[in-house]
Amino acid sequence: MGESMHESLLTEASTLLAARMGLLFPPQRWRDLERGLHGALQELGYTDFEAGVRWLLSTSLSPAHVNTLAGHLTVGETYFLRDGHSVRVLEQHVLPELIAARRQSGRHLRIWSAGCCTGEEPYSIAMLLHKLLPDRRDWHISIVGTDLNPRFLAKAADGVYSEWSFRGTPAWVKERYFSPVAPGRWAILPEIRAMVTFAIHNLVDEVEPATDFDTQAMDLILCRNVLIYFGAEQARQVVNRFHRALRPDGWLALGPSETIHVAEAEFVTMHFDGAILHQKTPAGAARERAFVRLCDSLPAIECGALPVDEPDEVPVGFDRDFDVMSPPECLWQPADEVPLQVVAAPVAAEPPSDLESLRQLATIEANRGNLDAALACCEQAAIAGKLDPGLHYLGATILQEKGDLPRAATALQRALYLDPDFVLAHFALGNVESKRGHVHASRKCFENARALLAAYGPEDVLPQSVEVTARRLAAILDDLAHKEVSS
Repeated sequence: MGESMHESLLTEASTLLAARMGLLFPPQRWRDLERGLHGALQELGYTDFEAGVRWLLSTSLSPAHVNTLAGHLTVGETYFLRDGHSVRVLEQHVLPELIAARRQSGRHLRIWSAGCCTGEEPYSIAMLLHKLLPDRRDWHISIVGTDLNPRFLAKAADGVYSEWSFRGTPAWVKERYFSPVAPGRWAILPEIRAMVTFAIHNLVDEVEPATDFDTQAMDLILCRNVLIYFGAEQARQVVNRFHRALRPDGWLALGPSETIHVAEAEFVTMHFDGAILHQKTPAGAARERAFVRLCDSLPAIECGALPVDEPDEVPVGFDRDFDVMSPPECLWQPADEVPLQVVAAPVAAEPPSDLESLRQLATIEANRGNLDAALACCEQAAIAGKLDPGLHYLGATILQEKGDLPRAATALQRALYLDPDFVLAHFALGNVESKRGHVHASRKCFENARALLAAYGPEDVLPQSVEVTARRLAAILDDLAHKEVSS
């Protein structure tokens, strides 16, 4: 098959998949598209790739075809209690408010985890409700997890997970809500598993799913880091459907880079400390009261359209998972346990003076949300390590969390002066400049990052990152470029 013919088929296939399944495959991801199509077409009985793609383009895709394609073209990555800031907001504000309101009107709660992958997210919500509702047996609770990939849903329904699903999760969670079934394998307790059901659902379809999954009158919808793979118009359509599915005071949780698809006329956007959620509320004074009431409870943060956090990966810089919550603020902490002691290094009465200890302490304090203390440690370390680009990068990450974008940009420029090939510093500076409204500078930074990725293999972990591969960063850059073109 000639190169032009090959590209033509991939172009048509990517257009079909975007329209039918919401899966975005720009030319930079055609290698992934071709690999996934090979597997799917072989499963469907086609050994000749060109013949299989032509059949795919000419047929009317059945649900079985879509399921097979999804099984090969979607890649999931999640874990329990992911994104500690969002979990804290759900636990301390959203769920208690919903519980208080529904306690007066029938004790019904309906929650939808859209794009739930292998089930860690809906099960995490079930654990939260298990703790928050001592009288849960008197409630009618519906938690449904949906995904396009039937293989993911099969694993979710099975409820058995490896150690990888517990990274960043306090040890006591696994001990309390899971039982060992094999070396390195843990099964969720039947009581928690019974709280969640799973169903195949294509978010792009206008047609509602089967009657065993009613999308109406939802109290909470979670769809985090799913819409990043959709085109801008499709993402807006999905958000509109979520709006129709929610009750008048229902909540929507999206990924940080997906808030651009939320129309202000449809939701009130709540800025919490480290998390953003959207509430469907009536217009006028009720909206204003809701905004003031909830936003006063936690410090406001600045949020841009291009966050440093990557989809489905550990964030660039430092980890900010559930295990970094402050014990006094965490409603979910059992009275007889202090889970943070399992994962957080002890802090000495006097701050350490050696470079590596200061770097580690800065990361720990940042994880715990103590940004001023983290920055102080980082600045003290920089006195001894002025020529260490990683310290300037860490400091920039903390400054960005504090909302100090000018100083974050300066720190990243210092890191790049010391190491011009620092890929993640170019990427982070692009994010900072985008938030500052410097479009040309941001675009140039992203172009530099992409050019430097050529020196890495697809699965190489990038320096100064936590398991962020070159392939993952390339995909993020592709998505950002596509959104810029679409906007």
